[in-house]
Amino acid sequence: MKIKNIDDIQREIIEKEHQEMKDKIVNDTTEVFGKVRDNIKKQNDEKKKKRSLITRWFISMGVLIAFLCVVNLILLNLWVLRWVIKSLFG
Repeated sequence: MKIKNIDDIQREIIEKEHQEMKDKIVNDTTEVFGKVRDNIKKQNDEKKKKRSLITRWFISMGVLIAFLCVVNLILLNLWVLRWVIKSLFG
């Protein structure tokens, strides 16, 4: 059995107190970072909900414009084709 001095016992007590203090600090900082992360997630979720309407509107307008461009190109090509045929054989 090892014999402990008073200095060893005091050193162990001090180390134990330091370890408890470190653990408390780590737990507190982890808790604070968790709260901040949760708040950021809530804010991002709210922004996504707000953006979703605007985003849906822009996407639908983009699809509509693309559809109109395709229809316009098809009709223009048909008109040009009809004009070419008319001018060649007409």
